[in-house]
Amino acid sequence: MITFVIFSCLLLSCTGQESPKINPFSPLIKPLIGGKTSFACQALSGSLPFNILWFKNGVEIKELSSTRIRTSEDVSVLMIDSISSIHSGNYSCKISNRFGSDVYSIELKVEGPPFWNEKPVNRSIKYGESASVKCSASGFPKPKISWKIFKGSWINVESSDDSVIRVDGEILSISKAHSKHSGRYGCSITNGVQPNLWTEFNIDIDGI
Repeated sequence: MITFVIFSCLLLSCTGQESPKINPFSPLIKPLIGGKTSFACQALSGSLPFNILWFKNGVEIKELSSTRIRTSEDVSVLMIDSISSIHSGNYSCKISNRFGSDVYSIELKVEGPPFWNEKPVNRSIKYGESASVKCSASGFPKPKISWKIFKGSWINVESSDDSVIRVDGEILSISKAHSKHSGRYGCSITNGVQPNLWTEFNIDIDGI
């Protein structure tokens, strides 16, 4: 009996025991702000049944008002309506069955104005201590961040000739806070697509 089962499997090449293989895909429609696009993820091979999931930046996608998923036996279509720059990111399709899985990823770049990830807020820093403030945004093209300080007019922090204040991209750091560091600060974010982002915040030094 065992010999017969092995022989039968060899004759049939065990075609009923195959892990899935995804057909590489790209957006079916060029992504434009305000428009629509979709991705079709299909298994080239593999044994049914399949479980098909979609992910954006590693997080599973659930159906929302602007995102729809239609899945059949061996293909799944992800549809995005009313595209905005927030839809930019890495999209992955994972097809799995009881014999294994396959994943295919593609980056969707939607040109649009920057949008906030994190706005800086008012800060109180004790005299002589250190602190940092974060100003972060996403978008495509990649946003550029500029830190400002008000000294009668807005000037770049890098031009303030203060070695205690350091700028590293989206992080503004102050070491050994001094009374001269009290004041009004600003964060400007641009990427060549209007509108730009701008926000202001206060830094107060306590214990002076």
